[in-house]
Amino acid sequence: MKVVEAATRTARVNKALNALCGVLSGVVADGELHVRERAALGAWLDEHDDVRLLAPFDELMPRVRQVVVDDGDVNATAELVADISWLAEHLRHHDVAMAIGHVDALQGLLGGIAMDGVLVDAEIALLRDWLEHHAHLATAWPFDEVYALLTAAGRDGRIDEDERASLLNYFSQFTRLSSHRAVDPLHLEVASSTVGVCSAQPEVRFASHEFCFTGAFARFERKQLQAVVERLGGRVSDRVGRTCNFVVVGGAGNPCWVHACYGRKVEQAVRLRREGIPVVLVHERDFMDALWDEGLDEAAILGGVGP
Repeated sequence: MKVVEAATRTARVNKALNALCGVLSGVVADGELHVRERAALGAWLDEHDDVRLLAPFDELMPRVRQVVVDDGDVNATAELVADISWLAEHLRHHDVAMAIGHVDALQGLLGGIAMDGVLVDAEIALLRDWLEHHAHLATAWPFDEVYALLTAAGRDGRIDEDERASLLNYFSQFTRLSSHRAVDPLHLEVASSTVGVCSAQPEVRFASHEFCFTGAFARFERKQLQAVVERLGGRVSDRVGRTCNFVVVGGAGNPCWVHACYGRKVEQAVRLRREGIPVVLVHERDFMDALWDEGLDEAAILGGVGP
């Protein structure tokens, strides 16, 4: 019975994603959201309302619903449609339940390795073995990042102390239990330029630097944070390009888009970073810490008061 239910669920997920991608392709083709397209998206939501709390619908449906009801900024809606299209395409033909379990397991393994602040050869060997036995996750986060890091570190046949510190700094993000740096269970005095989806304790500079925001934010609206960046002398862009310095990833919900794993703008940033462009991915909590360091409290952000 369980096998039948799993097969039925997978078939339904694929059918739902195919239908959604079909509607979204029409939206993307002409760059406009017409009445019939909006109605089709609304019908898609109604058809799958009974599974709205299950993966991957729990990630997709809030974003689709936002498109249906949003009559605001056309450019913002277009960006959201592009994000949904990206996610839906990445979710097609994935075994969602299996992916969730294995991604959770990998994050737990990384957190356990980093918890004591030491990375030994036996832990590296264990991690390599785990990755080899889960090669089906090759395109998923954080598998692809961890694999790339280990491959680069071991290219010369050994892992030196600097490489070991960089690996540990990346793994340490999976030990975080709080949204504020003061109570992080592990604090590493390692350069924040280490690669990873979100840099650990990054140095965020505002004046003359370009920022792009992605995802849903827990404490403020995106436009409020964008306005703060401009008040501090920075620039805001809707796209992640070669001039972008910081990509700020919202912390509401699942910032890593666990099933498809990145999110469109984060994927673009990772691609640029692999090309040598020093774009830094900043989690919302670290961005907020940077604003506090600039002397901005919640009232100042909401009220538009300068630092």
